[in-house]
Amino acid sequence: MRVESQAERRQAEADRRQAEADCRQAEADHRQAEADRKLADAERRKADARYEHLVRQSDERFGQTMLESRERFEHALRESREHFDTMMRQSDERFQQAMREFREESAQRAAETQRVFKEVRTDVRTVGLSIVKTLNRHTRLLERIDRKLGVRGNGRPGNGRAG
Repeated sequence: MRVESQAERRQAEADRRQAEADCRQAEADHRQAEADRKLADAERRKADARYEHLVRQSDERFGQTMLESRERFEHALRESREHFDTMMRQSDERFQQAMREFREESAQRAAETQRVFKEVRTDVRTVGLSIVKTLNRHTRLLERIDRKLGVRGNGRPGNGRAG
């Protein structure tokens, strides 16, 4: 039994040494795992900080870009309104000028029309009077011819006296 007991003791001693080695290895692994976890946590915090920094930068760039865009838009809008106002003013001026010219031309046409109507009225009166004078003269001539020929007043021959 002694041999067995020595063998068992040796085996137990070997097992104990193996257990101690395993324990040391487990502790080393645990320390390594803890160091890895701390390193990973540090890297995660660094990545989070880098991410937060990039988000802030992006937000700042976005805000700046929006501000610049808004300023460009407002500038373009002002220019557009100014251009529109200028074009409307010019259009109004051209319209007013056209209306003045139209009124002047209308006044000239009206004056010319009045002058022509006066001339025509004078010409019509002159022609009308000439026609009336001519008819009167022809009527007197015809009456004289009738008297000389002795035509009665009703168009039958005779000396023109009833009878």
